[in-house]
Amino acid sequence: MALVSALQIPYREARDGFWGEQTSTLNWCEEVNNSTPRKLLQIICLPAQDYNITFYCAEVVNTVTNLIFMWLGFKGFRNVIKYSHDRVFILAFLGYIVVGLGSMAFHATLKCLSDQPFCPPESEGFHI
Repeated sequence: MALVSALQIPYREARDGFWGEQTSTLNWCEEVNNSTPRKLLQIICLPAQDYNITFYCAEVVNTVTNLIFMWLGFKGFRNVIKYSHDRVFILAFLGYIVVGLGSMAFHATLKCLSDQPFCPPESEGFHI
């Protein structure tokens, strides 16, 4: 157990990132301390966990995994053109790209669009 403790890196002090203060009421708790009880994690996420890896991205893993949506969208769009499928599928694959971009922007900044269900109505909106 002492070896595991020796290999752990402590969290930084809480900080706002490049994008400023979080406007989202929902936090996905990407960086989790293993000693925190699971029940507590469902209730609250510590602000020190955001922007832990980089000053420019609040939740790095959640942001990067949205590249899958982008890849699927571009691959599908290319296949519609290449194999002469119905053009209506272009709209579906553009939807993948839009969802991927929107989710990447949210997880990188933790800023909200006012119509998202996990954002308070009085939020300032999404500003980059």
